[in-house]
Amino acid sequence: MLLKHGLVSIIITVIATTTCSSQNTLTTDTVKLKAFNILVNRCNFCHATKKKQDVFTLLNMDSLARAINEQVFVKKKMPKGRKNRLNSLELELLQTWLARTKYKVEK
Repeated sequence: MLLKHGLVSIIITVIATTTCSSQNTLTTDTVKLKAFNILVNRCNFCHATKKKQDVFTLLNMDSLARAINEQVFVKKKMPKGRKNRLNSLELELLQTWLARTKYKVEK
């Protein structure tokens, strides 16, 4: 299942980067796709087995932005496990995506 999500995200990234005409849209779409890849690779493997209702998709990730911000940046509870910690680039990318969502998030 994770391989399927990974392949889908790669295909979507290629389509987004080759078909977007506006530079602003391309940048926003690229940031969202990279954030989605982080959610797929660092979060979904656990959420898929323990919290099936909260598996992240491109369609639901914006609506979960507030909760993601709270768990990752405010409470620092996610992702769980020492081996699964987000590196500084991943954290920065998630913060950039969160700042671009229509939901107001605390930093």
